[in-house]
Amino acid sequence: MRRTHRLGTYVASIGALIALFGVLGGATATAVTNPVTYQNANVTTCAQIGFAGSTQYNGSVVTSVSVTALFTATVTSDRYVTISAIAPGVVFQAAAIKGGDGYNVYNPLLTDMRSPLNGGGNVPALSHWFACYTYTPIVTTTTAP
Repeated sequence: MRRTHRLGTYVASIGALIALFGVLGGATATAVTNPVTYQNANVTTCAQIGFAGSTQYNGSVVTSVSVTALFTATVTSDRYVTISAIAPGVVFQAAAIKGGDGYNVYNPLLTDMRSPLNGGGNVPALSHWFACYTYTPIVTTTTAP
């Protein structure tokens, strides 16, 4: 009887440790640092940020709304970029937002993406930005009754 009790306690302890490491491992494995900041650097292509096979969209740097057939790109205050209204089949890999002496790479995309803060702690005006994406049209078929 005593052995059964110890075995049960042992199994419960092992289960608790597995659960604890699973939670810690899961949190660590899925943690995303967004954005990734590059200081004193420039970037101009998807290949430079690891997405050579992507289509590159070069966005406006002044306050505007650009509507494409696949998504909408909004620039606010010449400093913040938001991509929205993404069509089915469009997959964004990353966006690079350049201003001042550095750039930020966002993956996944967020609202109000910006470049790194400048030496005065302010968001600099956009120098340039681009987004890297792929597009696979969604094909639907209809079967006649």
